[in-house]
Amino acid sequence: MPPKQKAHSAAQAASKKKSSAVEIPHAVEQRIRAALQSLDVPWAEAAPATQAAAGASQRDTAAPAGGLPSEQQLLELYASLAQQGFEGQHVEAALAALPLPALSLETALDWLLLHLEAAQLPKRYVAQARAAGGSVDVKHVAQAPSAADAAAEQWSQQDAAAAAAAAAAAQAELEAQRAAAAERAAAEAAAAEAARAKEEEQRRAWIMQYMQESSEDESEDGGSSRVDSESDASSIEDWELHAGDLRQVEAAKAAKKAERARQQLSREDRVRLIASEMARAKADAAAAKASGNQAQQKACGQLIGQLRQEMRALGISDADLEAAAGPAEPTVQVAPLPAAASAAADQEEEAEEAQREEAGAAAGSSGQELAADGAPQREASADSDSEEEAGGLGFDLFGDSSAVEGAEVVKSKLSRAEKLAAAAAKAAAAAAAAAAQAGGGGGRKKGKQPAAPKVETQQPKALLQQHCQRCGWAAPRFERLLHGGMRLEGGGYRYSVAVEQGAGKGPKRRQQQQQQGPRTFGLREADDGWERIEDAQNAAATRALFELAASDATLQDSYSPLLLQLPPLFQELWLQWEEEGEDEAAAAAAAAETEEALAARQAFVQRLLSSAAAQQAAAQQPDSWEEAAAEDGQAGGWQQELLGAIAAAKGSAEAQHQQTAAQQRDSERLLQEQQAWRASEEGQRWVAERAKLPVVEIREQLVAALQAHDVCVVSGETGSGKTTQVPQYILEAAIDNSSGGACSIVCTQPRRIAAMSVAERVAAERGEAGPGQPGCKVGYHVRLDAATTRDTRLLFCTAGILLRRLAGDPALLAVSHVLVDEVHERTLQGDFLMALLRDLVAVRRAAGRPLKVVLMSATLDSSLFADYFASCPVLHAQGRTFPVEQLFLEDCYEATGYVLDADSPAALCPQWDRRAQRRIAATAGSKNLRAVQAGWGDAAADAGPLNPHFKEEALAGYSPSVVRNLAILDEDRLDFELLEALVAHIDESNEGQEGSILVFLPGMGEIQELQERLLGSRRFRANAQWVVPLHSTVSPSEQRQAFRVPPRGVRKVVLATNIAETSLTIEDVVWVVDAGKLKERRYDASRGMSLLVEDWVSAASAKQRRGRAGRVRPGVCYGLYTRDRFDHRMRRYQAPEMVRVPLEELVLQIHLLRLGRAGAFLARVLQPPPEKSVAGAIRTLQEVGALSPAEELTPLGHHLAALPVDARIGKLLLLAASLGCLAPALTIAACLSYKSPFAGGAQQDAADRARAALAAPGSGTIAAGQQSDHLLMVAAVDGWLAARDKGGHRGAREYSRRHFLSEQTLDMLADMRWQYATMLADIGVVAGPGRGGGSGGGRGCTWMDDPAAAFNRYAGHPAVVKAVLLAALYPNVAVMDDEAAPGKRPGWHDGTGEVALHPSSICHPLETQQFQRPYLTYLEKVRTSRTFIRDCTVASPLAILLFGGSLAVAHDSSYVQVDGWLRIRAPAQTAVVIKRLRAALDALLERKVRQPGLRLDEAGGQLIGSLVELLDGEEAALRWQ
Repeated sequence: MPPKQKAHSAAQAASKKKSSAVEIPHAVEQRIRAALQSLDVPWAEAAPATQAAAGASQRDTAAPAGGLPSEQQLLELYASLAQQGFEGQHVEAALAALPLPALSLETALDWLLLHLEAAQLPKRYVAQARAAGGSVDVKHVAQAPSAADAAAEQWSQQDAAAAAAAAAAAQAELEAQRAAAAERAAAEAAAAEAARAKEEEQRRAWIMQYMQESSEDESEDGGSSRVDSESDASSIEDWELHAGDLRQVEAAKAAKKAERARQQLSREDRVRLIASEMARAKADAAAAKASGNQAQQKACGQLIGQLRQEMRALGISDADLEAAAGPAEPTVQVAPLPAAASAAADQEEEAEEAQREEAGAAAGSSGQELAADGAPQREASADSDSEEEAGGLGFDLFGDSSAVEGAEVVKSKLSRAEKLAAAAAKAAAAAAAAAAQAGGGGGRKKGKQPAAPKVETQQPKALLQQHCQRCGWAAPRFERLLHGGMRLEGGGYRYSVAVEQGAGKGPKRRQQQQQQGPRTFGLREADDGWERIEDAQNAAATRALFELAASDATLQDSYSPLLLQLPPLFQELWLQWEEEGEDEAAAAAAAAETEEALAARQAFVQRLLSSAAAQQAAAQQPDSWEEAAAEDGQAGGWQQELLGAIAAAKGSAEAQHQQTAAQQRDSERLLQEQQAWRASEEGQRWVAERAKLPVVEIREQLVAALQAHDVCVVSGETGSGKTTQVPQYILEAAIDNSSGGACSIVCTQPRRIAAMSVAERVAAERGEAGPGQPGCKVGYHVRLDAATTRDTRLLFCTAGILLRRLAGDPALLAVSHVLVDEVHERTLQGDFLMALLRDLVAVRRAAGRPLKVVLMSATLDSSLFADYFASCPVLHAQGRTFPVEQLFLEDCYEATGYVLDADSPAALCPQWDRRAQRRIAATAGSKNLRAVQAGWGDAAADAGPLNPHFKEEALAGYSPSVVRNLAILDEDRLDFELLEALVAHIDESNEGQEGSILVFLPGMGEIQELQERLLGSRRFRANAQWVVPLHSTVSPSEQRQAFRVPPRGVRKVVLATNIAETSLTIEDVVWVVDAGKLKERRYDASRGMSLLVEDWVSAASAKQRRGRAGRVRPGVCYGLYTRDRFDHRMRRYQAPEMVRVPLEELVLQIHLLRLGRAGAFLARVLQPPPEKSVAGAIRTLQEVGALSPAEELTPLGHHLAALPVDARIGKLLLLAASLGCLAPALTIAACLSYKSPFAGGAQQDAADRARAALAAPGSGTIAAGQQSDHLLMVAAVDGWLAARDKGGHRGAREYSRRHFLSEQTLDMLADMRWQYATMLADIGVVAGPGRGGGSGGGRGCTWMDDPAAAFNRYAGHPAVVKAVLLAALYPNVAVMDDEAAPGKRPGWHDGTGEVALHPSSICHPLETQQFQRPYLTYLEKVRTSRTFIRDCTVASPLAILLFGGSLAVAHDSSYVQVDGWLRIRAPAQTAVVIKRLRAALDALLERKVRQPGLRLDEAGGQLIGSLVELLDGEEAALRWQ
């Protein structure tokens, strides 16, 4: 099965599960309706989510895109709604209320279902909740008490004596009515003609015989009866109760307890209790009838019917009841029986009761006894069972109408039975007429009644075949449809049947065939889905017969009516379709057009069109600067806008004069300070120190190049000093020229640590106090940390900071020079910044205020950058003069004498003879195995070289052990034993020599592994603080340890990622160990998956790493890669980041800067990314809601562009702050951006048990029983924060140890939480504590966790947090495989293919039946051996409807389709309410984004509270079940 079809099948199967249906409590629904009316949410047509819906939308949409519908389209829409049974006044109200451009059949139905009461809707929309043949949906919260509940409460408070008196009066009245009715019936019978009496007697006898035979056939028909029984059973089993109100839950428990107590009474006590309740019920029924209270009459009738059932179960007769009647009641306090929703029929009038008894007498001949209230006993029993499951708690199926609806169901069943009896009577009359015509012949005895015709039951397929044969048509053709339907949980078989009515022989038949063509018949989805193929084909045949019978007299008037020939299962379908047809026929009759009605309808439509045309003309003027800006951006007019901004910034002549005077004063002051510094003793020492750097040779060339050109490229080898000196040369030259007051330099660095450390170094070389200190000309600005003053002239920052500055000042008018360092790294933001600067330089030059740009690269290949900037000048600076010796892997083996063990993880094992290896192991035993393998029995000795890159000729002159090592080496694996031996060898062989060792490793995990190994040895254990990790997550204070000089005799070992490759220079490094690997993120745009891969570095990066040695004296670089790999198999340069990472953040920046369409702009960068990556980023941002379908920045997109995080993480933070659950969302955002706080290591099993304990239902955490990886992270971090607050660092450490958490990770997460909260406060989304609130790990972290704050009002509600999480991560949703079986772990589908839960997920070990819902939301897909989904949370169907994709409501099929594949069960009225609630919520959130200070709970009235109540109620139902 294709992946998409498989996903559709899985989604449809999931929609049948009990846990996938959605319902709204009646009280909450009323509040939501009221809130929606007060908010006046605009109507807009949603994009169709299914192919069928898309096709219907194209057919049914009245308005063309962007315009008004035609008059003919509106008239057709009016007629379509009228044909479905809606009254004309309601249709006109809907059409008048909806905006015509958004008008379609879907929006019209939405409006009608939202605004009309159930009694005003056509039956097809009211009765869908009780569709025959399918399982009943999950029904929800206890609703407002029904009339039956109120009556029961009243009965329990009445006085028994008064009830007995009233019962006697009522009984007397009933007996009198029965006697009068009996006398009238006797008189009518006596006056009837003899022939009429004889015919009636004959007909009754025939009906009794037919019903008895039908009953026997039904019991013998295994397939039909089995399906019926299964349907009934599933209907009962699928009833679920949702405890939305704890008081109602308690009431339910009390009712069940009372029922158990009632069952324990003795028979005598039960008889007296029933007699008392029966007397009170009859008395109330009489009083209700006298007062005209029909609701109470129905309630009384229901209770009387249930009491009758109890009497039959106990074998109690009316005589026993009369004998026991009296005021005495048993001493045990028992609640009265709750009224059943469909157990009894109405007892309004005695005449109706007599009619029901007559119908029941006919039915009774087929084995169905009538209850005293007129309902068949079998149906009453089933209803009683349903009532027992419901417990009489006042719960209501779909919340439509309590007990009244149940009575309607019973009436419907009775009417169907009456129709069957009528059809049988019609057949009997035809038989009698035929017998009369036959006369007295045939040897019939005088006076003997003719036998009733025996109707043989046949399968619908056979009947259809016979009909086609009689008509001379071709045999019907059955076609299998997609698995689905709503009858069975998980769907079933579906078929359609094609009948060629004109097929046959002869020219006339061929002509009919050409005119008519084949007709295809099939069931609608609500009626379809069968367990057996045969049943599905018979159902399709039944539909064909039904439709053919409507136009074929031979089928309608046949001697044996077609309906009677069908099995009972298909009779029910036929009768159901007849009822719907009657409704449609009535609607069609009511809509029969007279000329006056047509004219009135046409006049109404014309008024609508004229009014809408006037409104549209008034709205033609653009009313938003954003629209004009978007047009300008799309037209590429942003350059002209910049020129206008520059011209406007000049101001008046007087202002320019004042600015010039201020700059001159600053220039004079700066010149004096610089001259004084150079004259000082310390200044002279620094000048002499700086003069030793190689870059000093190009100082004069640099100044001259910038005077003649706007752009210059500086290329310098590692250690040349370009990073620290080039910015100073430019600033000092400007000060010397008395233009320092107009000089403002921004120098970007690729990393935060580099920007801060370089700023501190430059400030020290200039003799200033430090970045951010008063008077200091040097500063830095990184994310959430800045050290600047009004005196700052040289600012070091990350590229992201400069990009955000460009958003507020697109022309950078306050900046004179921009320096971009390390452009050879080709980072995403670096390449984007170069593209911006290239355009900005041209604009500034045209405006007469030139901007100078310097690109600094550490590689010699600078022509690429020079050509990009129109062949700008290139200057090259030499590196350090100290030589660096390069050694390769074979040299490392030779120097250390290291022997690679055949069992080492870094060694390749022969795969050809595993049996021989097992035999050797078994023979040698565990003690001698190694000796045997090392000697004559070594299985690898004769295997030959296993390394595919092994070249023995390149190893001439090396020892045999080196050759053997390389022959079996797995070059893609990192050998930690070799690393440990090599570091020890360097330290030991250079004993007494000063200098540090710098080890380059791929990532943090490798750094931790080697650090643990080194600290485990005696050589480094004594000076553990000098084994220093250096990576991006290390705090600034810990990073400074890497730059300090250790005491004499102590060897410093720095374990670093590629962060130490450029920018950062550790002065005392003499030896470099280069593992030759790095970890980089790669993105597969076609699959939407991110991959973190480990790969070899480029040759340019290897040279960069080598250059880190030799800073103070000649150095050595040990490369853990072969010479052959370095010379022939390493890439020359690293692939640009732009072609291998997601581009969402970059696309947001492009739109924030109003640079036009992202694809057009990115085509102009140095090396454009693949088109599919750009398209994927745009699609993702549109899914998140940051971009509109027209690729315009939305209000949400504006805020996301201002947050330096992934778009989905940013959306999570914004939604959580808006909906009041910020504290847990901060933790989730930090964990998803960084890593999980859990660390298993060697004790992974114990760590898994600790995680399971935190997520256990009784743990008391927010993750308790939630089946959520995200909430599990929240629980872990919350517990650690609480332990730290209570017990300090010792308590936090103990908590981390007990729960297997990484303290280092937790510290980082706490800092990130504070950073994220501060960012939200900076843009006004939340109310922060103000600046200087403290560090991430200090007191300042508590303000965002304040439970009293508005942004944390619902932080303790797991359902709200999970809903917000789904909103942020959607469409990352997976649905359970339809083939998932209990007792096994299920498979999953995400709409594009099969996925699997990652083993690290808390949900991974769960079996199919243990999942609370069949839906999951996840962070990302990762491809390794399989496609895994990471960081998963079970998702609720209500959250999917509220925060998922586009919705398509199947109004007549009780489900909603999301994004064309996810299905959620919900009644039509419920689905429409949720759809409108979602539209209102979207509008509120948009207002919140536009007005960050807006309080949603105030702006939305009861909407937010109702939303939370819905989500909490759904969660409570899950726990209660």
